[in-house]
Amino acid sequence: MASSDSNGDEFPWPSKKDRFFVPDVPKAAAEPQDLTGFEGLLADLQPDLGQTYREGYYLAGAQLARGLREDRDNWPLIYPMVYCFRHFVELSLKAVIEVYAGLLEEQPKIEVAKEHGVTRLWNEAVMLMDKAAPNTGTSDETDRNVTRCLNELNQTDKDSQLFRYPTDKGGVSVNDRLPRIDLDQFLKTMENLKSLFEGCEMQADYLIECRDDMREYYRP
Repeated sequence: MASSDSNGDEFPWPSKKDRFFVPDVPKAAAEPQDLTGFEGLLADLQPDLGQTYREGYYLAGAQLARGLREDRDNWPLIYPMVYCFRHFVELSLKAVIEVYAGLLEEQPKIEVAKEHGVTRLWNEAVMLMDKAAPNTGTSDETDRNVTRCLNELNQTDKDSQLFRYPTDKGGVSVNDRLPRIDLDQFLKTMENLKSLFEGCEMQADYLIECRDDMREYYRP
């Protein structure tokens, strides 16, 4: 194979200096910092990786959507955009299941780590929420609305594979399975789902805190 040096600057090939994962140490961070008080406390706190991960996929989808809106020539961004948002939904549902299973101190009925169908994940989440807080969980109307939205997503992409490759295992093009998308409506629906997922997690976190406080108070 010809060396990269023979291709000039216009179409460079990988060189000896190229690396993907090289530590990035800013000059300011290379010097010891004297952090005290509240700043020191913040520096010691570890981020919630699960939440950060979900937020990353949501923000990536939003950035890609912005690129689509700014220039129609960016239309190929539709595939990674929907993938990012779809993965955000899956991760969020798994997080809801995890926190409510923790509240109930029981194992979910499905193998959450191996399950990719958003409808099955939602059904499991609803079952746990209704069991944990039967009077404060999702209403029947909300359940129907969320189920309808997730069924749409599930019918389009059942296993989180549709937007990863241009064709499925049977050779069917992604464009033959991808419905037409009104970007504004899509984003509004995704935003509403995000609010619901966050609300469900906040409720579970609050109930866990109440449970632990009661146990501490009544501990012999």
